[in-house]
Amino acid sequence: MTQMRKAGFLFLMLVPILASAGEKDSLLQILKKAKSIEGEYIGITADKSEVYKAASELWNICSEKELVKLTGNKDPEITCYAFLGLLKKNADPRLLEEIVSKHSKDLQRTQMHNGCIEWPITVKDYMEMMLHNFMLDPGIKQQLDSLYINGK
Repeated sequence: MTQMRKAGFLFLMLVPILASAGEKDSLLQILKKAKSIEGEYIGITADKSEVYKAASELWNICSEKELVKLTGNKDPEITCYAFLGLLKKNADPRLLEEIVSKHSKDLQRTQMHNGCIEWPITVKDYMEMMLHNFMLDPGIKQQLDSLYINGK
């Protein structure tokens, strides 16, 4: 392979990676600027949330490992959206429990916005609430119950 072809091949391989990194950064900026955790629909007219849409796009392009890393972000909104992404990807219940445990004293405050209601919430409370909500899924609930009861 000639030097020019090698360079072209390398360029074609790097473009999607660089584009993905740029897209992640722009999506993270949207979440950071939001200063609240929005549900899929907000407002009295139940408009689709652009912030939630950005979070959904982030979940689609991030690996589970990347989302786990984002749960350690200094911004509470990014931390919470990353955790929600892990829940939506049906991450291992042990991993979820480990993340919740790491944030058991995380009292960073943000706002939760769902429908036309908005209220203050801490990262700790958000994670516990969302974990409980997702536990309603019988498969996840059974796995978590087994983890709590049997330790496996």
